[in-house]
Amino acid sequence: MFERLKRPLRTPYYYLRFRAKAVLTRIKDWRNNSEESDTSQFPSPLLRQRVHGALDKESYIQVGKTCAQNIKDLLSLIGRDFASFNNILDFGCGSGRVIRFLYNENDSYHLYGTDIDKEAISWCKKHLTFADWDTNDPLPPTRYANDAFDLIYGISVLTHLDEKMQFIWLNEMKRILKPNGVLILTVHGDGLGFQGTEEEKALLSEKGFVFKVVQTGRFKFDGLPDFYQHSHHSKEYVEREWSRFFKIIHYEERAINSHQDAVILFKSPE
Repeated sequence: MFERLKRPLRTPYYYLRFRAKAVLTRIKDWRNNSEESDTSQFPSPLLRQRVHGALDKESYIQVGKTCAQNIKDLLSLIGRDFASFNNILDFGCGSGRVIRFLYNENDSYHLYGTDIDKEAISWCKKHLTFADWDTNDPLPPTRYANDAFDLIYGISVLTHLDEKMQFIWLNEMKRILKPNGVLILTVHGDGLGFQGTEEEKALLSEKGFVFKVVQTGRFKFDGLPDFYQHSHHSKEYVEREWSRFFKIIHYEERAINSHQDAVILFKSPE
């Protein structure tokens, strides 16, 4: 009987403990603000948590820098330079963790960011004025025109959507990507150990894709909608299913922060 009563209390207990830690982290940020310049402003711990999975600023900065360099390295694999593109979209940009480290005032490209997180986008509009920001709905269409971008990248976005939503968004990205445009997306791939039930592991082995619901409801740590969970892909699945939307020109394991696999896709001219 005691166990039955205790279990429902675990989720709010851990959530309240997490929120207390977020407050303490924000106090730490506030104490350090006097030593930082205006250009070093970073989002609140809770906004960092949503996109980064951790509250601290140091790892947020380091991973953002690493992922930005990873994007450039992936493009070099196909003989392209980041600065050679004109209109570049960070799909699922959050609070600008990566895009801020891709901005170079001496380059002529135009940067855009979109996300479902209205609070994150509001912060970006105020603090990262070098890019155009927009809030998108959970499902398409976005407000972007057909063939709007020649480069789109989405880091850790389709790693959180179920299969139906992924296909819908792949079709939308095909709409807004220019012919001959490049799309970079990441997945939890074969090299990343999957922690799940035996049934989930069997599904991943058989189908090559599994969507795992981890946390829902008002005590969900990241504060994002319940549809935002965790998905895992096999390389074979990606090559089979995503090739219905794009030409896959390269698949690089552990390419993003030595963690997620990256898929480089190409929109062929009609």
